[in-house]
Amino acid sequence: RNAAVNPSLVEGKKTCGLEIAEQMGPHVPDWVAASVGDGCTIAGTWKGLQEMHALGFIPRLPRMLGVQAEGARPLVDAFEQGRDLVPGPAQTLADSICVGHPRNWRKALRAVRASHGAFVAVPDEAILEAMRETGRLAGVFGEPAGVAGLAGVRPAVARGLVSPRAPPPAVGTRRGLQDAQSASPAAGGAGGPRPARREGGAPL
Repeated sequence: RNAAVNPSLVEGKKTCGLEIAEQMGPHVPDWVAASVGDGCTIAGTWKGLQEMHALGFIPRLPRMLGVQAEGARPLVDAFEQGRDLVPGPAQTLADSICVGHPRNWRKALRAVRASHGAFVAVPDEAILEAMRETGRLAGVFGEPAGVAGLAGVRPAVARGLVSPRAPPPAVGTRRGLQDAQSASPAAGGAGGPRPARREGGAPL
């Protein structure tokens, strides 16, 4: 599963781009939002979309919106400053995107830059609100990293990047049962203590 040493992982994540293109066809969205930790998901999704465009399944390519937590935003900073990655701190309740040194950072930056997309960062409070919204409006129980892409749509609209009349699909990467402890604060409870975690997390 390690995104740095297993190139097949990006190929697996690519199926997300294939399915977006297959399902939306000529109505391909202007943007696709995805949470970003190591960068594997957004890089793979972009690769799948590129291949479907080359094969003629979609008439154009969407822009990629990469979303990181405010407490773990090394790719946001690299993108905004037009530079390569400088590892930074990582502190967020979104466990699997709590990554200060992304493994697939080159591919992630390349995907967003090549698509003329953008990166945004969201606070943990916005991620918790996205958990509540997906449950209330769609009946989907997502864990924090899984809904961070959705949380990033609102600031992207506020900044004028994304049209409020054409909200993008947000890639949901993980179900809530993978981090059920976060459900309590999302629902308004205090929740229990969170266990210590290693740097890196799962390859998103």
